[in-house]
Amino acid sequence: MKQLPIKGLQKTSLVDFPGKICATVFLGGCNFRCGYCYNKELVLEVQAKPTISEEEILSFLERRKKVLDGVCITGGEPTIHKDCFKIAKYAHDKGLQVGMLTNAARFDIPLALESFRYIRLGVDAHEDELYQIVKGTTEGTFAKTERNCANLIAERNNSGRTLPRIGVKHLIGRKNAPYLKELVAWAWDLSGDYVHFKAEH
Repeated sequence: MKQLPIKGLQKTSLVDFPGKICATVFLGGCNFRCGYCYNKELVLEVQAKPTISEEEILSFLERRKKVLDGVCITGGEPTIHKDCFKIAKYAHDKGLQVGMLTNAARFDIPLALESFRYIRLGVDAHEDELYQIVKGTTEGTFAKTERNCANLIAERNNSGRTLPRIGVKHLIGRKNAPYLKELVAWAWDLSGDYVHFKAEH
């Protein structure tokens, strides 16, 4: 089985998993090229950064399972690695809750609903042209992302579940700031649990 490109571990975070003390695992690589990316080295310089073994991550979670409430998996973009769910399953088996930060462009919906208790969808746009500008994507990618977000939330809601908690995050910069009203309306129409805004730094 291919080794996961685990490129970082934040041993304690109070912000990546709302209401929880968590560890954050960073996977290298991404399918987008966002101009404002705050983890550019995980996208553009993946090979230059040392890889942390899965064994080291699992050993850490074993040692810290009585201290941590959960684990957050992010990147880069975690869903481009099918085996990212291995960490989720291990953490879940140890009694830890698992969250994921994703751009929502691709994932296995049934597996995501089973694996995570918190999913934050980083979208940053409400239509295709703006999406191409802020995400560095090609025409038509927004429609796929929008469909994934809608299907994920609809399948969760239709199943009668309350978990995972699913919300949309918009990172706001100069290019999408004029569209705040539209960004809120788009996200709210998905019928998720919340809309979160964060200013680009």
